[in-house]
Amino acid sequence: MSEKKKIPPQEELTVLYRELEEKNRKLSELDELKDEFISNVSHELRTPLSIIKEGVSLVADQVVGQVDPRQTEILQMVTRNIDRLEHIIKNLLDISMIQKGEVRLNRSMMNVAELVTLLVNFYRPHMADKRLDLIVDMPKTDIYTFADTERIYNAFSHILSNSIKFTSKGYIRISLRDTENEIQCHVSDTGLGFSRDQLESLFEKFRQYDRKHGPGERGTGLGLSIAKEIVKLHGGDINVESEKNKGTTVCFSLPKSVRAVCLNAMNARLVCVRETGDGEKPSVILVEITDAVEIRERYGDTGAAKVFNILKDMVGAYVTRPGDVLAASYPGELMILLPQTGAKGAIRVSEKIKEAALSRHVVFGEEKIPLNIKVGIAEYSADGRTAGELVDKAFSRLA
Repeated sequence: MSEKKKIPPQEELTVLYRELEEKNRKLSELDELKDEFISNVSHELRTPLSIIKEGVSLVADQVVGQVDPRQTEILQMVTRNIDRLEHIIKNLLDISMIQKGEVRLNRSMMNVAELVTLLVNFYRPHMADKRLDLIVDMPKTDIYTFADTERIYNAFSHILSNSIKFTSKGYIRISLRDTENEIQCHVSDTGLGFSRDQLESLFEKFRQYDRKHGPGERGTGLGLSIAKEIVKLHGGDINVESEKNKGTTVCFSLPKSVRAVCLNAMNARLVCVRETGDGEKPSVILVEITDAVEIRERYGDTGAAKVFNILKDMVGAYVTRPGDVLAASYPGELMILLPQTGAKGAIRVSEKIKEAALSRHVVFGEEKIPLNIKVGIAEYSADGRTAGELVDKAFSRLA
C-alpha cells in the first residue's frame, strides 16, 4: 500500500491562502453586483414614484373632483407611505454614490448652531407625539465651519431620527461644543441601547437590531452608515457609546475650518484697508492636501497627522512678515493671510510652496509617498471686498 504523500506545511498554507483569496474575490464581485443592482433599481423607481405622488396630490387637492373626508384620510395615508418610500430610495442612492466615490461636497460657510436649530424645530413635533423631553445644550454664539450644509444636515438628521425612533420614554439631548480644533456634536437618548457586541457592527450597511416597540419602527439600516461616511468625507470622526436598556450617545466631530479661523483676522485687516486705504492690499493663500482623506484611511490618524505636520512646517517657512497668519485645519487644509502682500507677492509665495512640495516625500516604512497639494489665491478688492468672498474665491482657484 502506497503511503499518502505529505504536503509540507508551508505549501499547505500557500494553497489555503490562495483559496481564501479566490473566495474573497468572488464575494467582492457579488457585493459589487448587489450594490449595482440596488443603485439601478433605485434610479428606475424614482420617476414612476414621482408620477404617482403627483397624481395623488392632484386628487387630494381636488383638482380632478371633490373627495369626501374618508377619501382624504386614505390619500393622506398613501402620501405618507410614498414619502417613506422616497426616503428609502434616497438612502439607497446616497450609500451607492458614497461607495462609488461619486459624492462631491458643495462646501460653504455653515453655521452649525443654526443648523441644529432647524433640526430641532423640524423634529420637535415628532418628540412631542412620543412625549419625549427635549434638551438642547449649545453655545448662544454662532459656530461656523466650512462644510456641505445639506450633507451635514442629512447626517445629523439620520442620527437624531434614529434616537427618536427607538426611544419610547425619557429624553433626547442634543449638545454642541465649540473647541479649539473641532466642533463636537452629541445626540443622547434614553432608548433601548446596544450591547457591546452590537456596537462593533453598528455602522455596517443594512445592519438592523431588534430595537422596535411595535410595527413600523424598523428602518433600512442605512442611516448611521450614511452619517458615518458623510462625517468621514468632511475629515471628522464619529463614535457611539451605549448600554443595553439605558440609552445611547452618538458623537461626531467636524474639524474647525481654516476659513472660519481666518475670518476674524481677515475682517480686522479689511476694516483697516477700507478706512485708511493705506498699505498693500491683503491676500489669501489656501493650501490643500489633495489626497488627505485617502492618506487618513490608508495610514490612520497617525499617518495623516505626520503628512499634515510636514506640510505645516514647510508652509510656515514662508509666513515671515509681521501680521502674517497661518491657520491650520487637520487633516488637510492650511490658509495663509498676508496682510501686507498683494497678488504678485502672493503668487511668488505660492510658487515657492508648490516647488518645495514637489521635492518633499513622506516615508512610511519602506514606502515613500509624494506630498500632493493644491493652491488657490485671492486678493482684496479684485476678488472680493469681504472675508467670505475672498475665501470662496481662493477655494475656487485650487489647482
